Amino acid sequence: MVWDGTFLYVHSNYAHTLHYSRLASGGLLFSTHPLRCLPAEDWQPLPFLRLMVYQGGETVYTGAPLSQEYFDPEENYEYKELDYTNL
Repeated sequence: MVWDGTFLYVHSNYAHTLHYSRLASGGLLFSTHPLRCLPAEDWQPLPFLRLMVYQGGETVYTGAPLSQEYFDPEENYEYKELDYTNL
């Protein structure tokens, strides 16, 4: 995620690592895992392998799908098994 003072640019090329929820106020909340502070059905995966651009909580640009996904080196696999259910 990068904010330039006007636009928020969000991109994920690593599967299942970025989710968002639209708040009642119209804003957006981003998280690497759905948080329990909001109902599970409120969380959506960020469109994968696409640049998303937001302004004022609204989508102003959706990029074309990209073709290169990031994969962790095998030595990082242990971190994928962490328990995030208590967040």
